[in-house]
This record gives sequence, C-alpha cells and structure tokens, in this order.
Amino acid sequence: MRGSFSPKHKVDAVFELKAPYKSELPRLDVKFPILGFLMDSPMSGYDLKRCFRDSVGFFYRASDGSLYPALKTLAERGFVKMKVERTGGRSRKLYAITARGREWFLRTLAEPSPPIFVHDEASVKLYFAHHQPEVGITHIQWMREQCAQLAAFLGRIEDEMPENAASHYRRVVLEMGKRITAFRVDMLAEIAARARSALSSTGGRIVGSKKLAEQH
Repeated sequence: MRGSFSPKHKVDAVFELKAPYKSELPRLDVKFPILGFLMDSPMSGYDLKRCFRDSVGFFYRASDGSLYPALKTLAERGFVKMKVERTGGRSRKLYAITARGREWFLRTLAEPSPPIFVHDEASVKLYFAHHQPEVGITHIQWMREQCAQLAAFLGRIEDEMPENAASHYRRVVLEMGKRITAFRVDMLAEIAARARSALSSTGGRIVGSKKLAEQH
C-alpha cells in the first residue's frame, strides 16, 4: 500500500543484511585520534590542536571544549600520563601515551567501523529546493566551492607531508579525499548546469528527473 512505505525501514533492512559490523560498536570520539597522535610522540595540548587543524581537520574536528576534557578523561583512565616540562621561565603540560593507552588504541584500531552517516545540511535543503529552484542552484554552487577549497587544502597537506613510516596510509586517506572531492567538483558543476538549463527552458520550474534526463 502507498501509505505503508517507510524509507527508514528500507534503509535499516539494508544495513541489517549487509553491514559488516556489530551495531553496538560505539562511534569514535575525540579520544581515539588524540591517542593516535600520541602514539607518534608526546605532545602538548597546543601540539594536538595543531595536529587536528593541519592533518585530520578535513574529516574530524576537535574544539578546545572537547580536547582538554578528553585529555583529562584519558589521564583518569590511565591511558595517558601528563608531566610539566619547563624551558627557561616557561612551562607546558606534556602528554604521553601509556602501555594501557597503546593497548586500547591498537584494539580499537582493529575493530570494524560503522558506515558513514553525516547530517548534510546542504543536501537536506537541496532536497526541498523545488520551493525555490533558484536557491537550489545557489546551494549546488556553494557545495562545489566548498569541495574546491577542500581539494586545495588536501593538496597543501600532501605537499607538506614528510616521507616517513607513517606517511603511507596518511597519503592513502589524502588520496581518497582528493579523488572523491575532485569527482564532486565535476559532478556538481554538471548538475548546476543542468538545473540552470531546466529553469531557463521551463520558465522557472524544475521538471521531473526523468524528463530532465530525456532532454540530455
């Protein structure tokens, strides 16, 4: 029956059948990448903020409001230890990962990850853009500009990344991001052009997707 269709139930069924992970697995929070950075070397809070900003910042954000409470929690659990380092008249808190923290990090690293799910505000607005088709085109253009900026950011990270034992998989992540972003830039340019063409040929109305496809 028409009224009984539920997209949510359909999606849930797909994930239930095909997802190679346990549904009870928690998603990673900021503590995992913190420990990942500390696996390389001891760091201060400022060092960690810089790492988030200059490396994983394009797919994971960490604010001061989440970073320092997470460090406190990690210390309470015995995953990190903190010492005060003094240089001249200045001092800073330096965090180092413990054996217990390394064990937890490596165990979590080996666990399967849940599928990606992002609350994409631009796509939600675009879904309802038939109420103002010209605004929909603007959103597509904004999305394309953001992707282009991200592509440039990833290129800068890749150029500045040193060659070392850790760089292989980090370059893999950058390569995936660059290729996906480049595809999105081209795709959104094509979609924006098709939407503009549809608006101009229908007097400000977007025709159905099947009719639009038939015109191209």
